[in-house]
Amino acid sequence: MKADEVLRVPLWDEAALAQKLPPPREPALAKQMKLEKLGRANLARLGNIESISINALVSAALIRAHVRAGDPVPLYFYPVDLRDCVAPPVAPTEATNLLSNAWFGDVEIGPDLVTLARKIHVQFDRDLADGTIHRTRVRNEPTKLLADKSFGGAIHATQLGRIRVPRLPGNLVVDDITSSHASALGPAIYTFLYGREVSVYTIDSLNQRLRVGFLAGSYEKSDELLAYIEDELTAAIDARI
Repeated sequence: MKADEVLRVPLWDEAALAQKLPPPREPALAKQMKLEKLGRANLARLGNIESISINALVSAALIRAHVRAGDPVPLYFYPVDLRDCVAPPVAPTEATNLLSNAWFGDVEIGPDLVTLARKIHVQFDRDLADGTIHRTRVRNEPTKLLADKSFGGAIHATQLGRIRVPRLPGNLVVDDITSSHASALGPAIYTFLYGREVSVYTIDSLNQRLRVGFLAGSYEKSDELLAYIEDELTAAIDARI
């Protein structure tokens, strides 16, 4: 894509801001669901069988959960650490916030979770291979999906991976960790980002327990959404393992 062909999309919904709408109600603490019945091992096994990443499987569950809750099919985007995606790789102390976004949008979500997860996985591999994800960061090129009115809202999810507990005194045990990701911007900013309401999640694993955290969005529907996410993943595991 040439520089003069870059899609120009406003980051902020100016009309909404002009009306000075009150920010959405923010939960005092992020809601977090431990998928105890699943376990990370079962989801990893499903991913190995289907050759799909855990991130793609949970991402598909997030999208399908919102559709089940009555929302239009959302855009989906998530940060990608570019340190290991360039040659030579960038060491941890050589740069800060070397992140870009991967985008996914398809109004045809398919008959089941695995079908959608495979689409997400394939799209990510393709965009990484052809440099789309890199250009999004380096040239500040927004995705053309932002101009597509077929998608109602958007979902932003950060895959934190396995949380490694630091060395602690012998009598101190870490039972849980709450992510502070996205707190710097806050739900009010995410609401107007790209002119769409954005639901914000984190995905991580502590002590082999897969967890999904709800940080911002339709707080009133958060319990329903988290339950649908677990239901989608459970159904996929039961059907294929």
